[in-house]
Amino acid sequence: MGSDAAVSKPLVSVVRCSSYDTALVKESVQASLLPLGGMRSFVSPGQTVLIKPNLIHGTPPERGATTHPEALRAVIEEVRGAGGKPVVGESPGYESFRVAAGKSGLLPVIEELDVPIVSFDSWAEVRLAPGHLVPSLPIAIPVATADAVISLPKLKSHGLTVYTGCVKNMFGVICGTQKAQYHLRFQDREAFSRLLAEIYAAARPALSILDGIVGMDGNG
Repeated sequence: MGSDAAVSKPLVSVVRCSSYDTALVKESVQASLLPLGGMRSFVSPGQTVLIKPNLIHGTPPERGATTHPEALRAVIEEVRGAGGKPVVGESPGYESFRVAAGKSGLLPVIEELDVPIVSFDSWAEVRLAPGHLVPSLPIAIPVATADAVISLPKLKSHGLTVYTGCVKNMFGVICGTQKAQYHLRFQDREAFSRLLAEIYAAARPALSILDGIVGMDGNG
């Protein structure tokens, strides 16, 4: 058992935000982090912090299928405010990160704030304990070596699992065509959901900030 303070500290914080106005999103991100101790509870000065948006492929922000650019902007600024060194990485399924990020509006924010982009084209095998679905997972090296990982999922439905909240965004840390191979191997909802949970545990994001200002229902 932990201390009373540790037990009473919330693990989830929800804040209403009515639009993607830059100032409003920044204020809402700060407000959501406040009960958790602020960004400094997750990021220490000098740490390299990998920020992973949800960017399965390049679609305009209004489609609601990808993390909104203003959510990414707010989190980058909070990481820097805590003394961290943000980098951004993701592994889109159909095109390069720069192409997908350009279509989704993320790239202009990344370039404006001068944040390095890290590639998910190489990986480290993370061994799992016996009893897991697979003996190891090919986790992108920038994820495996970052001091902290912050996941920025999008609130949306999923064709197989229906809804995963913050969990499925970390499926993107699996490199390249190996994601498609896992989809083929684990087509059952229960098995695929278990795989997602195992990937999430292996990637170990320190913090997940869900962009739910506008959600997506249906085939994204």
